[in-house]
Amino acid sequence: MGGHDFHEVVYTNSDVEAVYEDLCAEAVLEYGNNGYNGTISTTRGVNPVRVPPMSLAAAFTLASDRVDGLDKWNACEAIPLLEERQPVYENDGRVTVSLQVPWSVYSDHDAMRSALGKKLGRSADEVADWFLIARETTVTRRAKITATSGPRETRHFVVSSNQNQLPAWALGHRTQAAAREALKGIGANLLAETVELEVISITRRVDGQPLVKATLTAKDVNAKASVSLQRKTCDGFLGTKQAGWLFYGWAAS
Repeated sequence: MGGHDFHEVVYTNSDVEAVYEDLCAEAVLEYGNNGYNGTISTTRGVNPVRVPPMSLAAAFTLASDRVDGLDKWNACEAIPLLEERQPVYENDGRVTVSLQVPWSVYSDHDAMRSALGKKLGRSADEVADWFLIARETTVTRRAKITATSGPRETRHFVVSSNQNQLPAWALGHRTQAAAREALKGIGANLLAETVELEVISITRRVDGQPLVKATLTAKDVNAKASVSLQRKTCDGFLGTKQAGWLFYGWAAS
């Protein structure tokens, strides 16, 4: 049997043990009294993390750092949460925008969100989501090209005229004449009137290296993105009092 991590967020004034017992009872009610039901009820108690109450986002970050130190069949952990209200947004339409960003920005979700917001003259939090229009997005790459050294070897191969993959090196003939001779014995067992074949040649180094090696590293992404925007209608709020718990750990499944 396996396991997976879980998170449960509860805003309440109750103590951590009472909340844990309620969560386990609810899990058993919904998923059954099974030691492998994949819920918090498969853990063995709860250990509160001795830290000051924090925002939900900060708690998730801390939980992500700590969860690998836990395992199933043992206690889960709980982080105290501050009273909090998330900001409220409403849909503000979808637009298409072109921009160029470094690969490091493209590959970082938060950085890409900020770049899109800046391009549109909006704050990052007003960028709800986006997707790139693949046919209109290109990557600029740096090329490092190196010629290998050593004696060359050429082999000749008999292939089908519609073959799209390179043949195995061991199947090659050392001379074109040998490949032409091999043509005569092909097709005897094929029930087809016509068989189209070709002789091709491949050259590489005797030690198996290619003639040239190339490494192409992404530099910039020239992107066209469809962006969904949102507008804040109500500010969020983060208080100073504890108002809940974030439970996390490993559930047996």
